[in-house]
Order: sequence, then C-alpha cells, then structure tokens
Amino acid sequence: MTELAKITVGLGSLIVLLRMPFVLAPSLARQALYGFPRNRWAAGCLAAIDLGWVSWLLMGLQLGWFEPYKMALYLMAPVAWVLLMVFVDELLAVRALGGLLILIPSPVLDAARWHLSPGRYVMIVLAYVMVIVGVVLVTQPHRFKRVARFFLQDRDDLTRWFGLAGVIVGALLVVLGIGVF
Repeated sequence: MTELAKITVGLGSLIVLLRMPFVLAPSLARQALYGFPRNRWAAGCLAAIDLGWVSWLLMGLQLGWFEPYKMALYLMAPVAWVLLMVFVDELLAVRALGGLLILIPSPVLDAARWHLSPGRYVMIVLAYVMVIVGVVLVTQPHRFKRVARFFLQDRDDLTRWFGLAGVIVGALLVVLGIGVF
C-alpha cells in the first residue's frame, strides 16, 4: 500500500467517523457542532496537536542563524500552549481546527506529487480546499457557526443529509485509496 493510499484511506475513515453522528443522532451532533467553537477541551487538544506538529516540522528544517536555538522549541511549545489557553480562549477550537486543516495538506501533497494515477488530482484538490477552509477558520472563526447554522438550519433532515454527504465522500476516499492508489 503506497503512502498516498494510506493517507487517503485514513482521511476517508476520519471523515466517515466524524460525519456518522450527524446521520445517527442529528440533534445531539448539531448541538455538539454548535458548542464546538467554545469547547475548551477540544481547543486544548487541537492546539496541542498543532503546536506539536509545527515544532516537529521546525526541528527538521535548516534554519540558519536560528539553528542553535532549536532546542528551545521543546520548552516554547508547552509555554505557547499555556499562553494560548489563557489568552486566546475566544473561538480557539475553531482556530486550532483551521490550523490543523492548514497542516494536513503537506503530507497529502508530498504523497501525491509523484504518484502516476490521475486519481491523485482528487487528493490535490482536496488538499487545496483544506488549506482555503483552514485559512478562513483561522482568520475568521466566527464564520464557523454561521455556516453551520446556514447548512443545518436546526432541522434533523438537513443534518442527516449533511452527515450522509460526508459519509459518502469519506467512503469514496476509502474506495479511492484502496482501489486506485
């Protein structure tokens, strides 16, 4: 199984898992989605993942004059997390989700770069869409709740369709990863 296949199957499975509650329990999933922007636990977990990933990326780079200070990243990342949790509590979960959506496309694009199948363009387009959505979430986190309310409109049938659309997209990604890559 190629690296692109692993990433595609993993991403598709994650999408299915995240969208399945919208199909099975629409009102509870909708409440959770509406409460997500101010959820401190989700904000802390996502921010920790983001900071850990960025620290790992910075440790692997050649940074010239900053090279002697790279070991300080091990101390700066937890300090940055604490500062984020204390001072940036406003919609931090959405901002951290946006940061994760900006980080995820890097390995996707690295894996798709040299793959010969034309199906790789699906993953390339998906990666760029993730970057655009991530930038919007980081810079304008208040739009998250507006967009969620617009699509779901506090109706169970629309919430189920929203979830079903995501489950189908995730399943197609799993099939693409297993069958094509």
